[in-house]
Amino acid sequence: WEKLVNTVKNNYSNVKTETIDCELNKTNTNMCQKENILGYPTIKIFDGNNNVKEFMGRRETDEILKFALSD
Repeated sequence: WEKLVNTVKNNYSNVKTETIDCELNKTNTNMCQKENILGYPTIKIFDGNNNVKEFMGRRETDEILKFALSD
């Protein structure tokens, strides 16, 4: 995950990453329930237009990045 965050930060200014802990941080409970996060890690892509895609592929930097940048 850190590798992905650093790759995005250094190369893709139009993409933002966020880590949200749904188990330890109770302040995120409402959002986690709203987004139906049931297992961890869950990777979701929000496009800024209220569209959400859930990533179901291999948890590898290149795969996640390719998914995040796809239409």
